[in-house]
Amino acid sequence: MKKTLLMMAMLVAASSGFAQVSKFINKGEMTKMPEMSQLKAPAFQSLEDGAKVSRRSKATNLYYTLPEGATYGCWDKEGSGWGATFVYVAPWQDFTFKNMSENPTTNKWHFNYISSGNYRDLTENADEDGSYTASLSPGYYLAAPTLCDEQVTDSFTIGYPGAYWGADEKYASYFTRISVDSVTNMAFINDHGNQGQSGYGWGSLSTGYLYGTGTLDATSAGRGIGVCKAFYQDYPKPMSPLYVEDMYIILKSVTQSPLPEGGQLTLLVLGTTTSEEGKISQTGDTIATLTASIDDFALYGPVGSSNYSPTGKYQRYSVTFTQKSVDDFGGVMVEPFAIDQQFRVKVIGLDEEGVDVGIAASSGIDEEITGVDDGVFQVYYSEVDKTYNHYYTGSAIKFGFTAMFDALEVETTLSNGEDTIEKTNYLQVSDDGTQSAVVTTAGNLPGVYVYTAQPWYNGDMSEEYYYAEDVPEWVLSLNVDTSNFDDYNLNIVSATCEPLPAGTKGRYAELYIHGRGVKSEAPIYVIQGEVEISGIDAVKKNVKATNATMFNMAGQRVDNSFKGLVIKNGMKFMNK
Repeated sequence: MKKTLLMMAMLVAASSGFAQVSKFINKGEMTKMPEMSQLKAPAFQSLEDGAKVSRRSKATNLYYTLPEGATYGCWDKEGSGWGATFVYVAPWQDFTFKNMSENPTTNKWHFNYISSGNYRDLTENADEDGSYTASLSPGYYLAAPTLCDEQVTDSFTIGYPGAYWGADEKYASYFTRISVDSVTNMAFINDHGNQGQSGYGWGSLSTGYLYGTGTLDATSAGRGIGVCKAFYQDYPKPMSPLYVEDMYIILKSVTQSPLPEGGQLTLLVLGTTTSEEGKISQTGDTIATLTASIDDFALYGPVGSSNYSPTGKYQRYSVTFTQKSVDDFGGVMVEPFAIDQQFRVKVIGLDEEGVDVGIAASSGIDEEITGVDDGVFQVYYSEVDKTYNHYYTGSAIKFGFTAMFDALEVETTLSNGEDTIEKTNYLQVSDDGTQSAVVTTAGNLPGVYVYTAQPWYNGDMSEEYYYAEDVPEWVLSLNVDTSNFDDYNLNIVSATCEPLPAGTKGRYAELYIHGRGVKSEAPIYVIQGEVEISGIDAVKKNVKATNATMFNMAGQRVDNSFKGLVIKNGMKFMNK
């Protein structure tokens, strides 16, 4: 994608160095994905179902949180990834690094120049609470914000150390955040740097696994021998609907056959809610049901002399879970899904006959930064006829998501910063159906402006964005002009219709644009002849106060003196 709009000097200066440090690392090149720890985890703790897991306190009071609902970039299913730490945010949405320090209004905010290791002081752009807010268009990126104390003697960067080249402080500047404009590998914990790089590989189960297949002896507690049935991880609500193609996880097995013939593991994505007391409970909503058979197990790296567990040699597998359906011809199809609420990821089937799998957990998780609590495994004790939840403090389960934050917007209002034109989603079609335009007092527009995070058409010219299926037959097609997409993420949508029947005064269709897990808030009204549309005020965009924060297309906060294309209240306009 071309970056022709208002890139600030910091980013231009950074671009040459960025390519050098963000090299895509393959297995065996420079560094490998870290091996699972051979060390046993500390003794597990028990809690009643849904009880709040206590968070660890920060060693320092100088820190900020991950933007609410954002994700990290993570290693892919083949064990490859970027050396730097990334954070993915939803396009065109404000996101905030919340300052959690004792004296937030006295702190300083810096952005690092990636190529030089120097910084730019942006403290004046912090809000009245000392936090930092930004917004990004698809394809743009910013260097990490660094929070410093008043004397600039201590600092905090969320991904530090931000690369797999080691803990050298100079790599702290290579943490980068970008907005997602394509499907990528992401997770809610950071598997780089100071989170997730080390982990607990073995635990208290009879198999030696931390979580997974096996039993747990609790006779001393009066429960008898328990069987591990499932493990799960709770996650916050994504900042925008998270479109998921599949999920994956690294499992291990001390046998050569982790699943029996015809066996499978099931991964459930379940809705949750959190009470005022901090209790997390399932809502009863099953967002998606994914499965993995032995065909979905891929050997993950060589099995060498280091691959020994407390009970013998083991192998590691990358396991991909997908939501599947069968088409009319008997073929198996993968069904993507969207997550737009707080949720839980739960793997079941560990106690089925012939299943033998275990999982490690990431240690050193900064719950206060990421909002992700410890992972939990569930053990059923027949002597007390009850399931108990167990967890290891400071550890989380590393689920990967092949996913993206999509975004699209049908413009109902256009502005140049001074004059505002409303109802720009009204597409008037000629009586013969061959011509269409948005008719305004300032002149006609060739179509409705629709902004999308990705191109409307893929390489095969198939529509990645489409209108609702319940389109009346008289609307023959929506025509999409994508010539402005590379520069502005802008598509101009017009229509071709059948001729207006004789004796018909007018008619209209209400069409919503759909994307990957998202749907336009406002429709496109295709209008032919003279019509009255009821409830029209309901589709107008809810515009906030005129003094709302304004950003340029590179995510930098600007004031009214700035000239050029800007984002304000989620709307894009030319400030003259």
